[in-house]
Amino acid sequence: MTDIAYGRTDGVTHDWARARIEASMLYLPTGYDRPVVIASMLTFNGGDTAQVRMRALRECGFEVKSEEEQSADGEVNHVPESIGHIAFPPTWLYDYGGNAIGYATFLDVEQRSANMWIPAPVPTSFTVGDSILFAQVLTFNGGQPVHVRIRHDHPSTGAGGFFFKLEEWPTYDMQHTAERVGLVVLQKGYHALGSASDPRLRVGQVNGVTTGWKSVDVSGTTGAGRPVVVTQCQTFNGGDPVVTRQREVGSFGVDTRVQEAEIGGSHPNAEIVGYVAVGMP
Repeated sequence: MTDIAYGRTDGVTHDWARARIEASMLYLPTGYDRPVVIASMLTFNGGDTAQVRMRALRECGFEVKSEEEQSADGEVNHVPESIGHIAFPPTWLYDYGGNAIGYATFLDVEQRSANMWIPAPVPTSFTVGDSILFAQVLTFNGGQPVHVRIRHDHPSTGAGGFFFKLEEWPTYDMQHTAERVGLVVLQKGYHALGSASDPRLRVGQVNGVTTGWKSVDVSGTTGAGRPVVVTQCQTFNGGDPVVTRQREVGSFGVDTRVQEAEIGGSHPNAEIVGYVAVGMP
């Protein structure tokens, strides 16, 4: 059984805020002093295109802000949003029965060109058909807004599998200095991480996502309150940069959509969005 930590930080704006990791819930392997963290905005209070950016990751927490893209103007202020995060130990991930359900690791990446796609260093037992990849920039070495984009085939070789890149917005040169990226691959399905009082994970995908809202299945993770849900685009059907955004619907529901640069259109190409929801049953 793998111990994970998850949480929610409210009131996050364009200024750096401190997010706390419940370190007592995590067991880090020997030689590691920090977990792999993935995160998403849980709210849609501000409509400007924005993503989660992190820095100063430690075992007990990290700094986080909402980072806007700036194609329409240079204004970067963003209204308060709620950020959800999930922290994993950098190793194999197991359910309550001892079955391998995922793998988490770090990789330092420099984006030397817009067309550079990097194979994700995940075990071959996790395939595109049965698993979802999540990737998060964990450092702030380059000041240009950046996020991770994922696809399931290499554009040059045609090879299948998980590939990713650091994706800047069109107002920049699409190259980015080296950053540390956290990668988590999870098998699709419903995973019990312990006894009845321990967290549950639901991992899946939403097909046909554009700029319209589509619902995410978080059933089984909402018995003791709102779950934390992280989403990420899994495909590269449109050449324009996109991020995913979420909004909470009622107490227990979540919707997702893709969001392009403010100058860039409505992204008519449908994408696949992967999600992981965690909460108490």
